[in-house]
Amino acid sequence: MNNEEQTIKDNIKNTFNNVAKSYDRNQQFILSAKKMVDMIHSENDNLNILDLSTGTGHIAIELAKKFPNANIYAVDISEEMLNIARLKTKEHGINNITYLVQDVENLDFEDIK
Repeated sequence: MNNEEQTIKDNIKNTFNNVAKSYDRNQQFILSAKKMVDMIHSENDNLNILDLSTGTGHIAIELAKKFPNANIYAVDISEEMLNIARLKTKEHGINNITYLVQDVENLDFEDIK
């Protein structure tokens, strides 16, 4: 990755870190996550699900509610967004989401078993 690309990624990460605490004020994110997950149908809930750019975890949390036996991996570049997602996950009593700070263009799942 060249310097310009790194600067862009750093700006994206910093922007989302800065807005993380106010991000959930937009109720549209919550409503659209619920609608999106409602459209997913599976006879089996022993799934491995990858949620890229999870933000504060709306979709991952809705997936965990719908598929309690699934292993959900929620990835975001912003640690602050994931901190909020982790808090919300704990508040909901959900334990099948693994949050990972990663760049979606350079995913690394070697340590996940």
